[in-house]
Amino acid sequence: MRAAVGKRPAFAEAHYMLGTLLKQAGRPAEAAPALREAIRLNPEMPGPYNMLGQILRAQGDLEGSQAMFAAGARVKVVWSRKSATPTSTT
Repeated sequence: MRAAVGKRPAFAEAHYMLGTLLKQAGRPAEAAPALREAIRLNPEMPGPYNMLGQILRAQGDLEGSQAMFAAGARVKVVWSRKSATPTSTT
């Protein structure tokens, strides 16, 4: 995954996946910067906010955790509205 990030450093999803894998591997200190970079590159993607919120909560940063969860919830609502398909009323 680090190779994918190296080849396409502006690809937010690669940073998100790297952060997810590092968190799952028990390396949250390494995961957090990757997730922050994913958010910086694509602030409309909700997943990194949630994952970073989980890491911050586990580290005892409840204020930071709540901020990430709230930001992720706002983004998710916007993302859901953008991806919703209109229905015909005829």
